[in-house]
Amino acid sequence: MKQQKFSFSFAIFAILLGVAGTARAEQWKWLIGQEDHYPVCEHIYQRLNAFHWTQELASADDGFYVWSVVASAPGWTQPPWRSLDPWEHQEPVRELIRYKELGADFYFGRTDRPYRNYTEEQLQQYFRNSMKSGVQLGVWRTHLVNWLNKKPTAPGDQTVVEISSPTSKEELADLHAKYPHMPAVARPGQIFLVKDDLSGPDPRPTTHDVSRLRTPLLFGGETYFVTVDTTGHDVEIGQDLGHGPTQLCDIELDVNHE
Repeated sequence: MKQQKFSFSFAIFAILLGVAGTARAEQWKWLIGQEDHYPVCEHIYQRLNAFHWTQELASADDGFYVWSVVASAPGWTQPPWRSLDPWEHQEPVRELIRYKELGADFYFGRTDRPYRNYTEEQLQQYFRNSMKSGVQLGVWRTHLVNWLNKKPTAPGDQTVVEISSPTSKEELADLHAKYPHMPAVARPGQIFLVKDDLSGPDPRPTTHDVSRLRTPLLFGGETYFVTVDTTGHDVEIGQDLGHGPTQLCDIELDVNHE
């Protein structure tokens, strides 16, 4: 009788332990380095951990969910983009697509190795698909970066262009239907420095410089560069501290959480 009571009690304990373990496994958390506690980093770190990250959501491998949480955080404001009609600026859009895919150094003849091996026909098809999808174009005049091609930039405003694909109402509705507690905002666009007359890309940035130009958002009147990787497991926040965009913090989802 005592043996049966012990076995029954042990079974109940095992079940409760399993339930507790499952509950803990569903509480995925974000981690930040001890040295990374800038106010904006701490703000986003707390914001991310305020949401309930289930294993399903954390395993979705889609940065859209994480971007929506980060970009909708109180305190961020969008740069004052001025919308342009992409159909009236087709040539700049076409050239910026070539510039992005081939790399700045190849585009301007500084290397014979393209960033991606696209044919001209593939690039033209990319352009046509972008225009058909309703690509959006915004321009912003500001001094965005202080350092390009290993040299300080001249004082004064630079011309910044954002090219983005529209986030459909269906996509936003799908996110809300799957995860009602999650905010839903438009996906970020691609950022470029361009000539002041908008005729094409600014020749000063190297391919490396371009890779550091991430989505700009304003916080407390200052410009920060925000990146969410495609898996949604990593958030980087940077700022130009004098020598081009520099990473302030790297906030990572604890994917090894058990």
